[in-house]
Amino acid sequence: FIHVDDHPASPWARRALAILGESEGTASSLPVGRVMTLSGPMGAGKGTLLERLLKRPEARNLFKAVSWTTRQRAKGEKVEWDHLFVSEKQFQALVDQGGILEHVQLPLGRYGTPRFALWMAQLGVDVIFEVEQQGVGTIRKICEKLGIEVMSFYLLPAAAVDPLGQLDMIVSQLTR
Repeated sequence: FIHVDDHPASPWARRALAILGESEGTASSLPVGRVMTLSGPMGAGKGTLLERLLKRPEARNLFKAVSWTTRQRAKGEKVEWDHLFVSEKQFQALVDQGGILEHVQLPLGRYGTPRFALWMAQLGVDVIFEVEQQGVGTIRKICEKLGIEVMSFYLLPAAAVDPLGQLDMIVSQLTR
């Protein structure tokens, strides 16, 4: 169980907990949202694409799942937009409590996907996760068990393809 009061996204998490209780799957009468994963190599522009996507009117009901990380905040990064920065001890507590769907160790630190974002999908909200490629499979398996549709997008580096064309492809999926 996640201690939501300590989390920057507490209002969302508290709302989900109030409706769902402490277990996933108790809100079967609600319409289920879609889950989207966005992955790609470092530097491909995932963050830039997401920022542009969330400014579009078609994405007004899209919830961005912000990942936790143990690495140091880089210059220009926005807390609660780019990542939720936590200590190694806090991160491990989230893992131990089941608050993280999947996590990975990278050279700069650990990254983890918040479980409460799936509660948002169970409330009928479309959710997008920015994850490493190996995390896509884990999220897909969990969502399949919960009956949640998953759409996965792999962002190619800008040199290989037009990034705005990729943005239009994602937006077209939101409006269908």
